[in-house]
Amino acid sequence: MSGKYKVRFHLGKGKHYRHWQIIHPNGEREFINPDDEYKWQIKMFNSRLVNRVATAKKIYDGECNKTVCSWIECSFVKKVGTLSNIFGDGEDSDNLYDVGTSVELRYNPRKNPFWLHSATLSNVDGYTFRQLFTKGNKVYVREM
Repeated sequence: MSGKYKVRFHLGKGKHYRHWQIIHPNGEREFINPDDEYKWQIKMFNSRLVNRVATAKKIYDGECNKTVCSWIECSFVKKVGTLSNIFGDGEDSDNLYDVGTSVELRYNPRKNPFWLHSATLSNVDGYTFRQLFTKGNKVYVREM
């Protein structure tokens, strides 16, 4: 496997349904429930939005159902929760981010067969962002 992390929202049946899945460079898989008591955020650095366009188009056209066709590829991932704000060392990267001026990036191949920038409604497949983060089941690009 490459030296990159892969992050995606897991929609397969089972105990990790609707959890974030982080695949580490060594292949280890980690699941994070966005609704648990610690309100985890995943911070993703040097992140590229990956999409298998042909598969996404089939889902969009109704030719097939749920199939993994998108993820975020990152050089580094950091997981922070509500306790980080209390016990963290004060570093910005250790604190939870507020959505504030951030822009949501959406992906739902039943509605659009590509990653969508919610402010401009433009296709951002393949774009690389310096920093992305999750809040609940959504992904945001952090405006610095």
